[in-house]
Amino acid sequence: MYDSSMFFMCATQYLNSPYRYGANGPFEFDCSGLVIKAWNDYNRLIGDKARIPDMTAQGIYHYLVKKQLQCEPPSQGCLLFYGKDENSITHIAIHGPKNIIIEAGGAARETMAMGKEQLLAHCSGKDARVRYRNFGHRKDLVASMRIDVK
Repeated sequence: MYDSSMFFMCATQYLNSPYRYGANGPFEFDCSGLVIKAWNDYNRLIGDKARIPDMTAQGIYHYLVKKQLQCEPPSQGCLLFYGKDENSITHIAIHGPKNIIIEAGGAARETMAMGKEQLLAHCSGKDARVRYRNFGHRKDLVASMRIDVK
């Protein structure tokens, strides 16, 4: 049975790790890299040999939407997908207890739309790291889904 608090705790071990676009650990992460690392760590803890391959936030969304794993309203352990719409997912985070989320992010929004110089400045900001945030800090939530894909 899926343990949402254990999944969330798998992500918290990477708190304050540096953000780097395209990174999937073990020492630097982007948003999807953090989720995939926590998901694979969780699977290892529960004795599941399945590993989730590296993919973007958009790829994770399409992987889960096929399995009809929506969780409404969002709750602890749900993956939160942000963007313009279902075909433009640009960010992913994990919902935790007491309406906090854990995410890997840069110092601003819309990393994908930045040029190389902007991206380097964005990724080296003091807030470019794995961090906690309040659930309501972003207004572009598209969907929330569970990871219990059994």
